[in-house]
Amino acid sequence: MLNRIPLLFLVAAGIAVATGMIDESTLNFVAEDPDTGPSRPAISRSGPSVTAISAGQRGQFTAETLVNGVHVQMLADTGATVVALTTSDAQRIGIDLEWLEFDRPIRTANGTALAAGITLDTLSVGGIEIRDVSAIVVGEGLLGNSLLGMSFLGAISRFEIRGDQMVLYR
Repeated sequence: MLNRIPLLFLVAAGIAVATGMIDESTLNFVAEDPDTGPSRPAISRSGPSVTAISAGQRGQFTAETLVNGVHVQMLADTGATVVALTTSDAQRIGIDLEWLEFDRPIRTANGTALAAGITLDTLSVGGIEIRDVSAIVVGEGLLGNSLLGMSFLGAISRFEIRGDQMVLYR
């Protein structure tokens, strides 16, 4: 019976992750083998991933992302065709603004502006990572926050809004 308790916990944790009740990033425990010490993670992340983004006070979904390994806070925006970075976030992830060509006209809430097209090596939200993500850098002061647009959201299996959470599936 005691041998079944860890198995039951793993099954319950797997169901909680699959149904979006908890984010799998909270399951970072390591199985301990009495003979060899710590082993690989008890829950494999090679299968489907589910990540939930909670809405803030204004109802906007703010995601803590990793862009090329650097933390960037982004607003999830299904109306944005591509991921859009502010110039300050672009510089923080290592993009040299001097080499960018701001020649792509874009429509914003404040009118038309120019942006520079780029490709991000990796963009991760929770346990979901997408490689070679199309993005733009928007000119100085034209964007208040970086945006998690459809070049990322459209590359995952699906996303849905459940109450005050946006749930991402890979």
